[in-house]
Amino acid sequence: MRVAADGAGLGRVRRGRRVACRAALGATAVAVGVLALAPGLPAQEDQTVLGRPAGKSADADELARAQRRIEEQERKLAEQARIVAEQQKMLLDQQRRLDDLERRFAQAPPAPSAVLPALFGIPRGAADQAGHRSQTYVQDLQPVPPIPLPPTLEPVAPAPLEPAAPVPETPTADEERPESEKPPELLLLEAGGVLLPPGTLQIEPSLEYTHISSNRVAISGFTIFEAIVIGTIRVDEIRRDIVTGAVSARYGLMDRVQIEARVPGVWREDDEIFGLGTAAQEEITIDGLGIGDPEVSAAWQPIIGDGWVPDVIVRARARFPFGESAFEIPTETTAEGRTVLKRAPTGSGFYGVGPGATMVWRVDPVVFFTGAGYTFNLERTFNESVIDPGDTFEWFAGLNIAISEQVALNLSFVDQITQETSQNGEGVAGTDANDGRVTLGASVGLTDNISLLASAGIGLTEQSPDFTFTLSLPIRLSLF
Repeated sequence: MRVAADGAGLGRVRRGRRVACRAALGATAVAVGVLALAPGLPAQEDQTVLGRPAGKSADADELARAQRRIEEQERKLAEQARIVAEQQKMLLDQQRRLDDLERRFAQAPPAPSAVLPALFGIPRGAADQAGHRSQTYVQDLQPVPPIPLPPTLEPVAPAPLEPAAPVPETPTADEERPESEKPPELLLLEAGGVLLPPGTLQIEPSLEYTHISSNRVAISGFTIFEAIVIGTIRVDEIRRDIVTGAVSARYGLMDRVQIEARVPGVWREDDEIFGLGTAAQEEITIDGLGIGDPEVSAAWQPIIGDGWVPDVIVRARARFPFGESAFEIPTETTAEGRTVLKRAPTGSGFYGVGPGATMVWRVDPVVFFTGAGYTFNLERTFNESVIDPGDTFEWFAGLNIAISEQVALNLSFVDQITQETSQNGEGVAGTDANDGRVTLGASVGLTDNISLLASAGIGLTEQSPDFTFTLSLPIRLSLF
C-alpha cells in the first residue's frame, strides 16, 4: 500500500512539474509577443515582467536572441526607408526636368528636325529619317502645368535659349565686287581695273629695268637699181639701259573713289657708237642719276558691272617735270665735232595731263579688261625756243586669270602713239613714235597683306624698248 501511495504521489509531482513547465513556456511566449508589439521596451522592464533575473535561465537567452532579431529588422526597415526616400527624390528631379523641357518647347518657335538630336541625344541619321515627324511634334506640343514640388526642393529656372544663327543676306551689287587686296586682283589693280576699299592704303615699292637698242643708218649718195649704192654709208648704234625705282601709294578715299601718287628715281646709261664699222668710229657713254617725273591720279567707278555690262572706271592723271630733261643739261663737243649731252636725262621736261577709262568684264576665273587714255603734253620754252612734244594716245587690252586664291596670271597689250614734236610752230621730222608692247605678268600672295608681282614686256615696234622687267611688292594697310 505504501508503494502504491508513493507511486501515486510521484505521479502527482510529475504532473505538477509538467504544469509548471507549460506555465513557464506560456509566460515566455506572452513575453515575446509583448516585445514584438513593443520593440522599444527596455530590457530591464522585460526582466521585471518576467520576474526573473537576466542570465539565470534559458528563457533570458531566448529573449536576448529575439531582441537582436527585432533590432536587425529595424535596421533593414530603416535602410529600405532611406532607399525609398532617394528614389522619391530622383523621381521629383526627373519630373522637374520634364516640366522644364515642356515649358521650353511651348515657348520656343517650331524648330527644324536638326535641333532634336541635340535635345534628346538622337543620332543624326535617325533624326534625318524622322524629320517631318519631329517637326510636327514640336509644332503640336502644348504646355503642361508643372507638378508642385515639396517645399524643401526649389524649382530650377529654365536655361536661356541660344539665339538662332543669322540667315545670310543676299549680297548687293557693291558686295559682289571683288576685293582688290586679294593677290589675283593686284595685277588688275595695276591696270586700273579695280579700286581699293575705303580706308585702305597700299604702299608699293617697285623696280623696273628697261633695255633699248636701235640702229640709225645714214646714206650719202645715190643708188643704181636696188643693190648698188654709190656714196657713203654710216651706221650709228644706240644702247640705253634704264633702271627705275619707284614708290607708289594708293588710298581708298571713299566708296568707289581712289587717289594715287607715284614718285620714281631713275638711273640711266646711254651708250652711242657713231660711224660703226668705219675708220671714224667713235663711242660715247653718258649716265645720269636723279629723281624722275612724279605722277598723281584720281579714279572713280561710276558703273558697277552686271552680266555683260562692264565695270567702268574713269580717271584723271597729271605728270610733273621734276626730273632733269635733255633741254636742261649742258652739252659738249667731241673730238669728231659732235655735240652731245654731258649727262643722261632722267625726266621728260614737260607737264602732262589727261583723262582715261577702263572697262572690265568678269567671267570667272577670267577677267577681261580694255581701256584708253589721252595725255596732253603741254608745251614749254627752252633757250627761247617753244617746244611742243605732241600729245599721246594710249589704248590697251588684256585678261587676268586666277589660278588659285594666291596666284594669278596677266596678259596684256598696250600701244602708245605720240604725235610729232614741233619747235616754234614747225614740225620736227622723225619725232613721232609708236610704242607697242606685250606684257606677261604674275602675282603671288606671300602673306595676307603682302604680295609679289612680276611682269615682263617685249617691244613690238622700232620705237619700243627691246624688253622690260618689273618687280613690285604691294603692301596693304587698313587704316580704319
